[in-house]
Amino acid sequence: MPLFPRRFGQQNLLPGDAYPPERTTGAPMPARKRAAIDRKLRRMVKQHRLPAEPGEYFDATGDRWTLDAQSGWTDAGGVHRDARYVPIIALFVHNSGPFTRIES
Repeated sequence: MPLFPRRFGQQNLLPGDAYPPERTTGAPMPARKRAAIDRKLRRMVKQHRLPAEPGEYFDATGDRWTLDAQSGWTDAGGVHRDARYVPIIALFVHNSGPFTRIES
Protein backbone atom coordinates (compact mmCIF):
# COMPACT_ATOMS: atom_id res chain seq x y z
CA MET A 1 0.00 0.00 0.00
CA PRO A 2 1.50 3.37 -0.95
CA LEU A 3 2.06 5.87 1.83
CA PHE A 4 0.01 8.50 0.01
CA PRO A 5 -2.90 6.86 -1.86
CA ARG A 6 -4.20 8.52 -5.00
CA ARG A 7 -6.88 11.16 -4.60
CA PHE A 8 -9.64 9.34 -6.51
CA GLY A 9 -10.79 6.19 -4.79
CA GLN A 10 -8.58 7.27 -1.93
CA GLN A 11 -8.10 4.92 0.99
CA ASN A 12 -7.56 5.98 4.57
CA LEU A 13 -3.96 6.84 5.34
CA LEU A 14 -3.94 4.79 8.55
CA PRO A 15 -5.39 1.40 9.53
CA GLY A 16 -8.97 1.62 10.78
CA ASP A 17 -8.07 1.07 14.44
CA ALA A 18 -5.94 4.23 14.42
CA TYR A 19 -9.04 6.44 14.03
CA PRO A 20 -10.86 6.77 17.35
CA PRO A 21 -14.62 6.21 17.38
CA GLU A 22 -17.05 9.03 18.04
CA ARG A 23 -17.04 9.84 21.76
CA THR A 24 -20.77 10.03 22.26
CA THR A 25 -22.00 7.16 20.08
CA GLY A 26 -18.99 4.86 19.67
CA ALA A 27 -19.68 4.85 15.92
CA PRO A 28 -16.74 4.79 13.51
CA MET A 29 -15.22 8.16 12.73
CA PRO A 30 -16.99 9.80 9.77
CA ALA A 31 -15.12 9.79 6.45
CA ARG A 32 -14.91 13.60 6.38
CA LYS A 33 -13.08 13.67 9.74
CA ARG A 34 -10.74 10.85 8.68
CA ALA A 35 -9.90 12.76 5.51
CA ALA A 36 -9.11 15.91 7.52
CA ILE A 37 -6.82 13.94 9.83
CA ASP A 38 -5.13 12.31 6.84
CA ARG A 39 -4.44 15.71 5.24
CA LYS A 40 -2.79 16.98 8.41
CA LEU A 41 -0.73 13.83 8.83
CA ARG A 42 0.45 13.98 5.20
CA ARG A 43 1.73 17.52 5.81
CA MET A 44 3.54 16.40 8.96
CA VAL A 45 5.19 13.44 7.23
CA LYS A 46 6.53 15.84 4.59
CA GLN A 47 7.57 18.44 7.19
CA HIS A 48 9.32 16.19 9.73
CA ARG A 49 12.11 13.89 8.63
CA LEU A 50 11.78 10.56 10.35
CA PRO A 51 14.75 8.22 10.75
CA ALA A 52 14.99 5.62 7.99
CA GLU A 53 17.92 3.54 9.22
CA PRO A 54 16.95 0.69 11.55
CA GLY A 55 18.27 1.06 15.07
CA GLU A 56 17.58 2.68 18.42
CA TYR A 57 16.69 6.33 18.89
CA PHE A 58 15.88 8.73 21.70
CA ASP A 59 12.93 11.05 21.27
CA ALA A 60 13.04 14.67 22.45
CA THR A 61 11.75 13.62 25.90
CA GLY A 62 14.50 11.00 26.38
CA ASP A 63 12.40 7.89 25.75
CA ARG A 64 13.92 5.07 23.70
CA TRP A 65 12.36 3.98 20.38
CA THR A 66 13.45 1.17 18.06
CA LEU A 67 13.03 1.22 14.28
CA ASP A 68 13.08 -2.23 12.69
CA ALA A 69 14.06 -3.24 9.16
CA GLN A 70 10.39 -3.26 8.06
CA SER A 71 9.95 0.40 9.15
CA GLY A 72 7.95 -0.56 12.24
CA TRP A 73 8.46 1.34 15.49
CA THR A 74 8.55 0.08 19.08
CA ASP A 75 8.19 2.68 21.81
CA ALA A 76 9.66 2.76 25.31
CA GLY A 77 6.61 0.89 26.65
CA GLY A 78 7.17 -2.01 24.26
CA VAL A 79 4.22 -1.19 22.00
CA HIS A 80 5.06 -2.07 18.38
CA ARG A 81 3.40 -0.42 15.39
CA ASP A 82 4.14 -1.53 11.85
CA ALA A 83 4.99 0.78 8.95
CA ARG A 84 1.31 1.64 8.36
CA TYR A 85 1.43 3.77 11.52
CA VAL A 86 4.43 5.92 10.49
CA PRO A 87 2.24 9.04 10.06
CA ILE A 88 1.38 8.85 13.77
CA ILE A 89 5.12 8.87 14.55
CA ALA A 90 5.37 12.09 12.50
CA LEU A 91 2.63 13.58 14.70
CA PHE A 92 4.63 12.61 17.78
CA VAL A 93 7.77 14.27 16.35
CA HIS A 94 5.72 17.36 15.47
CA ASN A 95 4.52 17.68 19.06
CA SER A 96 7.68 16.81 20.97
CA GLY A 97 10.75 17.18 18.74
CA PRO A 98 13.07 15.07 16.58
CA PHE A 99 14.62 11.66 17.22
CA THR A 100 18.37 11.27 17.72
CA ARG A 101 20.19 8.04 16.98
CA ILE A 102 21.68 6.16 19.93
CA GLU A 103 25.28 5.36 19.08
CA SER A 104 26.48 2.13 20.68
